[in-house]
Amino acid sequence: MVISPPLDVVRRPERHYWATVSAVGGASMMLPFSVTGAAVALPSMATHLGSSVGAAQWMLNAFNITFAALPLAAGSLADRVGRRRVFRTGITLVGVMSLLVALAPSMVVADLARAVQGCGAAAVLASGAAVLAHATTGRRRRVAFGVLGTCFGTGLAAGPLAAGALVEVAGWRSVFLLVAAMSVPAWWYATRAPESRDPGHPGFDVAGLFCFTAGLAALSLALVRAVTAGWTAPSTLLPLAGAILLVVLFALVEARRGERAMFDVRLFRRPEFVAVVCQPFTVTLGFVVLLVYLPAYLQGRPRRRRRILR
Repeated sequence: MVISPPLDVVRRPERHYWATVSAVGGASMMLPFSVTGAAVALPSMATHLGSSVGAAQWMLNAFNITFAALPLAAGSLADRVGRRRVFRTGITLVGVMSLLVALAPSMVVADLARAVQGCGAAAVLASGAAVLAHATTGRRRRVAFGVLGTCFGTGLAAGPLAAGALVEVAGWRSVFLLVAAMSVPAWWYATRAPESRDPGHPGFDVAGLFCFTAGLAALSLALVRAVTAGWTAPSTLLPLAGAILLVVLFALVEARRGERAMFDVRLFRRPEFVAVVCQPFTVTLGFVVLLVYLPAYLQGRPRRRRRILR
């Protein structure tokens, strides 16, 4: 997987250690802030751009779908063409698209930019830890990954508070301008991180990449449609059925590829691996989802209450 250090590289002295840690930590802080900050800015953004609630909600959904569906594909690309290269490209996409959202004249433009921004976020998520793993060893690696976790948690926890203050003081556009500004030092520090590849990479597993990415995208779309159309609506059931089919096909494709598989599905036979996979899933479902959607819900309640009183 992309988080493991490459076996072909003879370990060199850890040059530019803090530059690498700063790059990965700063980029990782952008990701949760891009999620929670956008959720806080959404009501004000929809009002100023004259958007309906449904169209505005896609500003969040477009990012979340591509962010959820593409990390495995981005990780495979990073192993093939270079982890630092994919990492810097991801930072660039997150920053530039955030600037485009800040300048967006309509919600449609913002939705499209957020979809591309999610692609960049997936690249940062998939390659950032691999860059750290290659550049560090021993105690310094433990410190680096501790900084990584701290930065990610800080962005997640401080995102709603910082975004709320920015919206009150400078307007919703300032939330996205801040993400664009955060991308600049992260990208500059990333230029000093060492490059690495996996020369033993078996090549792109096109069938596996397609099944996995399309399956997660279909599942995300089904969950989004279920909120507005209901679980029994055709627009929900069709992508849900497609997601199940594609995930099953992915498992079959990877099982047939054996040692050349992009992902070893046999790991799911090990209970400890299943437990490790389920732990972040439960945290995300019970905590992160609330941070994304609860601010918009709570900000909308006073307006509903005023309409009822009138």
